[in-house]
Amino acid sequence: MNISKNKIAALSNAKGLEQYIHPKYMPLEFGFKGGQSIKNNKQNKTASCLMLQQIDLLLGSSRLSSSGSKFLQQQCPALLGDPAASAAAAAAAAVLAEESAAAAAAAAAAAAAAERGTPEDAAAAAADAAAAAAAAKNAQAAAAEAQQQLLQQHHKHKHHHHHHHQQLQQQQQQQQQQQQQLSSTTGDEDFDDID
Repeated sequence: MNISKNKIAALSNAKGLEQYIHPKYMPLEFGFKGGQSIKNNKQNKTASCLMLQQIDLLLGSSRLSSSGSKFLQQQCPALLGDPAASAAAAAAAAVLAEESAAAAAAAAAAAAAAERGTPEDAAAAAADAAAAAAAAKNAQAAAAEAQQQLLQQHHKHKHHHHHHHQQLQQQQQQQQQQQQQLSSTTGDEDFDDID
């Protein structure tokens, strides 16, 4: 799949990100010329964290190299020191927990109903599964909301390319949820070119 240059460039004004982006998505013509070392410059490192986080959220983790993913997971939480980030992570974990709980509850209820084989049991199993699914949906909404707050908070710090992020935040609302849960990559047609 081809990602047009300006899509990632719009997210990646910070220099020195080459080593953190998957090589497939980081040809030299993207305009990354090295610049200051991320490792030694806290301000640049923080900017890089925000950038990697945006790329991860909006374009999917397949865009990051293994060192980029590692950097995002290990370095960035401490650097960003953002309570919204841990709230979003907790909410995301809750969604996954709720979903597996819902699936397990539904499976257990269905198995029990099949064993006893009465219509009442089958109806009860269906009700249990529906309740579990509703709980998962609520957790999902909470995660999406936490993630929005997180992005809006970070948005304030990105003066140098704030004009790009209005569109990206709107797209992120629709796409973040399935990416977060399935780690799926988003088709190119979902992203309008940003001029």
